[in-house]
Amino acid sequence: MFEAEGTSIVSDVIMPGLCGPDFVVQAAENGPLPRVLFVSGYTGNTLWSLRAFGDEVDLLQKPFTASALVARVRRTLDRSSLRK
Repeated sequence: MFEAEGTSIVSDVIMPGLCGPDFVVQAAENGPLPRVLFVSGYTGNTLWSLRAFGDEVDLLQKPFTASALVARVRRTLDRSSLRK
């Protein structure tokens, strides 16, 4: 899909045609798992698919403020390791 070192992705969990977790898996096919921040207004079973990523991703629940988004993106970017 793409190649970029130090890649980060911000994605909604539920999108038309391709869910966020599937998009991330496709993005990581040719390299390490990028730093990922998912956003979602859903809870419970809808977010079950995120458990497969373990601590590799962050989740920001909707609704959120701009400052909350900036802070969570910063935290995601500061995560030191990417899965190889």
